[in-house]
Amino acid sequence: MKCEKCGNEQDGGKFCGKCGNSLTANHVTANPAQETVINAAPEGPATSGHVETSEYIEKAKKTGKGYWAYLKTYIKSPSAIFSKGENEFVNGLISLLLFSFMVALVSYVFIHNISRSMFGGYGDTFMNEYAGPTFMSVFGGSMVYTALSLLLATVSLFIVTKLFGGGHSFKSIISYYGSHMLPVLFLLAAAFIFILIQAYAFGSIIFAIAISFTVFILPLYLISSLLTKQSKSADPLYGFVSYVILFTIAFSLFSFLLADSAVGSFIDEIGYYL
Repeated sequence: MKCEKCGNEQDGGKFCGKCGNSLTANHVTANPAQETVINAAPEGPATSGHVETSEYIEKAKKTGKGYWAYLKTYIKSPSAIFSKGENEFVNGLISLLLFSFMVALVSYVFIHNISRSMFGGYGDTFMNEYAGPTFMSVFGGSMVYTALSLLLATVSLFIVTKLFGGGHSFKSIISYYGSHMLPVLFLLAAAFIFILIQAYAFGSIIFAIAISFTVFILPLYLISSLLTKQSKSADPLYGFVSYVILFTIAFSLFSFLLADSAVGSFIDEIGYYL
């Protein structure tokens, strides 16, 4: 033991034998071994790319289920959409895009098969056997052309109903248009099957009926229904005539601008193999 006051060291006792100071045993407490704390790297969330992909998949599943329920409802009674307004805007837009996609797909398969049957057997004549037009030249062009045609019809419907009808919103017009073209999607599916099995006559007839009905006839039914129900300023007949004139002018200009470019590109592509 060691006296803290004078530094005297002795074996035992409560007091220092030299200065009389009270002695306290100096217990050396060993410092416990410091616990090594290993900070494991926090388990972070999944990578942003994985999270976004999962979210997109879930949204796609939800949208798909919603569209399936929408399809089952309005395939039976398309006119029921008039009471929903723009509530079915998303599903109506999907219908328009799906129609454009199917038209483009049928167009590509039809043109590709016809091109192969016309030129594919003359491999000795050409430097390389003609494999038909490229996918993007037909599919991409057809889809854009169809989508823009539907857009022209939708805009024309919106303008005329604004002037003569009850002022339906643009989303409502898309909702009405998309819901009424649901039966046509099945016609396009039938046309696709006929063309795949090389029944070109039946396939092309059904295909032409589907496009003509959707782009030209269906909007006439819609404008008649909307103006008859909610005409506010003039007789529905004048609204009907106004739509016919407006759409005819817009569609003619649009077709004229694209026809020359599309035909020229197709001829150039065929000429490449000659």
